[in-house]
Amino acid sequence: MDHELFDAWTRSLVASTSRRRALKTVAGGALGGLLGRLGLEEAAAACAKAGKPCGKGKKCCPGAKCKGGKCKCASGTTKCGVACVNTQADPNHCGACGRACGGADVCFGGTCRLTCGGGLTDCGGACVDTQTDAAHCDGCGQGCVGGQSCAGGACDVCPGGMVSLPAPDNLCWTSWGSEGTVDGKFADPAGVAVGGNGDVYVADTTNSRVQQFDAAGGHVRTWGGNGTGNGEFSAPFGIAVGGNGHVYVADTYNRRVQEFTASGGHVRTWGDLGSGPGQFRLPVGLAVGGNGHVYVSDQINQNVQEFEANGTFVRALSFSGHPDVYFSYPDGIAVDGDGNIYVANSFAHAILKFDSSGSFISKWGTVGGGNGELRQPYGVAVGGNGNIHVTEAGNNRVQEFTAGGGFVRTWGRHGTGSPAPGTFYGIYGIAVVGNDRVYVADSLNDRIVRVQLL
Repeated sequence: MDHELFDAWTRSLVASTSRRRALKTVAGGALGGLLGRLGLEEAAAACAKAGKPCGKGKKCCPGAKCKGGKCKCASGTTKCGVACVNTQADPNHCGACGRACGGADVCFGGTCRLTCGGGLTDCGGACVDTQTDAAHCDGCGQGCVGGQSCAGGACDVCPGGMVSLPAPDNLCWTSWGSEGTVDGKFADPAGVAVGGNGDVYVADTTNSRVQQFDAAGGHVRTWGGNGTGNGEFSAPFGIAVGGNGHVYVADTYNRRVQEFTASGGHVRTWGDLGSGPGQFRLPVGLAVGGNGHVYVSDQINQNVQEFEANGTFVRALSFSGHPDVYFSYPDGIAVDGDGNIYVANSFAHAILKFDSSGSFISKWGTVGGGNGELRQPYGVAVGGNGNIHVTEAGNNRVQEFTAGGGFVRTWGRHGTGSPAPGTFYGIYGIAVVGNDRVYVADSLNDRIVRVQLL
């Protein structure tokens, strides 16, 4: 063999050996890989597709078996065209032939699903971080409740920014305000009420004004100021919001009631100094019923009067047939969904209940500091479940009762100076949203407290 012929034969052998090695490396022994990656026509002829003849040295392509001389799809695969595919896992034939998954979606159990990267999990078609997502905390559908957030795959006890207070309080706590005269600061705030949009209205008593905040304590607006004109105040105590969104204020030392729009526009004023129907000597508590009627307590006249929404006198609450029951400096008032009226009879250390016609029904409470006992109850509010929440200035706490006076729970204690969470000093007005969101006027600590009951 001459040198030129030998060189040609050697190059052919090397090329053939390299090609065989390349085929083994790329295909890894899988003929389908050869077809997909290298596009070798000669390899396609090496197997028979589904529905084609087989036998006599002609093997079926992967996924098919030779039966009766023809290639048929093996168990667990489906004939799609001339290929046998697993429609439970093939993204080009997911659940059925020709039903392709889009983008980077994968086929799982015959359904196209997201391919969630970066530690995310597919929860119902959305990629979520189950370590931080409150609706899928530590697993799809495992939602946190009551406004709780999710951190590290666990639901926080309290929403962001709130302090958790364990038993016996068992609640989440936050507050805003301090002593002062600028917006957002207070001087002995006595009344608090919540509007239908969640805004919080505060009777800033010694500053003789009303301040409006959003549900988180962000200042919205201020109106009023010391004076006797319409829209001015002299130490307002009680405040309430009607179903129409209007704000009613007990303008205590001006001996009258004023009505405003939700944004502080003056609507009307009624009442003057005196002891007759429609007159006041020291109006402090105020509530609005579902029928729009306004109820006002008067500590010096020792009565509670009911008015129509426009200020027309309706009646005074009555103890007829109960000579042993009487008002002793009545203060906070609340009205439930049935029209029943609850009054904090502060110096008698009791809660009085009247029906919607103003007739006395029952009372509960005796003086003391134990569960169910009261000392100078001032504020009263009704929760969404009908339970009654009562503030006690003498015990600096809040108690919750059933509508019939059965004790439910208590929380809070005395604290002043730089008051810690869970403490009150001169606690006064109260408002409840739903069953568990409570706002309290911590009067002598010059702040508004918001809690989430757990």
